[in-house]
Amino acid sequence: MIVIYTLRVRCACPIDDLSDVYTAKVFSDRAVPVEEILECAKSFESRKIFQEQLTEELARTLSCKVHTVGWHSGVKTEVTA
Repeated sequence: MIVIYTLRVRCACPIDDLSDVYTAKVFSDRAVPVEEILECAKSFESRKIFQEQLTEELARTLSCKVHTVGWHSGVKTEVTA
């Protein structure tokens, strides 16, 4: 079984303090309570963090594979951890 959860994660850009919004996909071989995923994502809302770090921390905290997509200065960036 593979379960894919898709959500938006907000955080602050460490460079310009503007709000960044990423599309995140969480891949799991088990059921993960949606509330757990949302709580994890919410913990980043007030943090200044780069997309690469965000993706790694989501993956580590949820014990799942995570893929994020974001746009920076017109450049689409995808990160998988």
